[in-house]
Amino acid sequence: MKFGIIGSNFIVDEFLENAFKIDDFEFFSMYSRSMEKALMFKEKYGCKNCFDDMEEFLNSGIDCLYVASPILIHEDQVIKALDKKINVLCEKALTVGYDSFLRMKNAADRNGVLLMDAMVPVYTKSFSTI
Repeated sequence: MKFGIIGSNFIVDEFLENAFKIDDFEFFSMYSRSMEKALMFKEKYGCKNCFDDMEEFLNSGIDCLYVASPILIHEDQVIKALDKKINVLCEKALTVGYDSFLRMKNAADRNGVLLMDAMVPVYTKSFSTI
């Protein structure tokens, strides 16, 4: 699987440390608003491509996308990826509201791809209460 990653915060390090344990995982492309930050991840983890242009990044040949950007921009980035038929794993929280979620869900359904939230809080007290 050729993975693309959006974002360059600490959670991306945690994601990559675990993702590399999967045999067919390939860190293919990195997007950051700062090319300097993208290049730091390339040096540290060895991705093939770095981008600071979203359109070029989404057209780089990725199969799957991990989104770890600020929550308020998830919707736009996720829908753009889904519309390019890229499966998306989006860091928590997926979005800020129900209408935003529906737009993302509809894009996934329309394009026949997966949209997943990166957090399943099965060990939290609130989850056990639910």
